[in-house]
Amino acid sequence: MHKEDKILLNYLMSAMMYMKPISGLEKIEGEEKPYIFQDECEWRYIPTEHFPNNLKLMLSENMATENARDYYSRVLQSHEETWIKFDWGDIRYIIVPDEIALKRIIDSIKKLPLEDAQKYFLISRIEVSMRFAEDLI
Repeated sequence: MHKEDKILLNYLMSAMMYMKPISGLEKIEGEEKPYIFQDECEWRYIPTEHFPNNLKLMLSENMATENARDYYSRVLQSHEETWIKFDWGDIRYIIVPDEIALKRIIDSIKKLPLEDAQKYFLISRIEVSMRFAEDLI
């Protein structure tokens, strides 16, 4: 393999770690329905300027997925420049697909180690996307 190919492969493998599929199947009320992840508005920031030099960007074939995830998590935890910092008040919307997900997210928010006022604030930000679709019909 040429040196340039290794550099490109290294970059490609690193970028793919942060990608997710464009579409897939989502289970709603026991039934699988198509879901377009591309419609989600989630942004991720990957710094290049201050990225640790000793971080192995290409995963070796014998490295298990769970081990790789743990390794990258430990590295990211120790480098604050890779963190997306926000305050709970910055959250404008929490969009869930249906009523089942609504109940799950409310239960999850209730378990967060936050003041009650913050929990109520987060719950007030929840929107159910199925309701949007019904309102548009």
